[in-house]
Amino acid sequence: MTDPAVSGVTRHYITIGERQLHYRRAGSGPPLIALHRLPRSSKDLLSFMQVVGKRFTVIAPDMAGYGNSFSLDTQPISLAPFVDDLKNFLNALGLSQVLFYGEQAGAALALTFAVEYSDRVVALAVWDLDLSCSVGPSNDTNNPLTPFEPKWDGSHL
Repeated sequence: MTDPAVSGVTRHYITIGERQLHYRRAGSGPPLIALHRLPRSSKDLLSFMQVVGKRFTVIAPDMAGYGNSFSLDTQPISLAPFVDDLKNFLNALGLSQVLFYGEQAGAALALTFAVEYSDRVVALAVWDLDLSCSVGPSNDTNNPLTPFEPKWDGSHL
C-alpha cells in the first residue's frame, strides 16, 4: 500500500547507474540535503522537511538499501560506498554546493562527505552523531553498517 500524501512533500526517483534512489523533496530556497538515521528512511524526516522547507529546498534521499532505494552491489561496512553514492546523487540532481543536515549515521555520512568534498558543502548541522559508523570494518553488532543476519533460533538477539 502506498503511503498517504504529505502536504508540501513530493516523492521522486532518480537513476544512478543501474540503480534507482528514492528521495523526498519539500520547500524552496537553497538546497539542504537531509540524511536519515539507519536503519530508517527519509520518511522519518517528514516533520523536519515541512518546517525547514519554509526556508530551504529540503531533499531527503533514502540511503542505498533503505526505504525505497535499491541497495549497493556490495555490502558496505564503512561509509565510503555511501559517500560515493551521495556524490553521484548530487551530481545527478545537478547540485554543486549544498547544506547538510544528518541524524546519527546520516550525520556521520554528512561529516565524512564534508571532509572529502569540502568545496561542495556550504554548511553542516548534525544531530546524535554516530562516530562508530566512520571507523571502518567492525564486528560490533551495534554498528548500523554491519549486515544484520537473523538466526532461526533467535540467537542473534
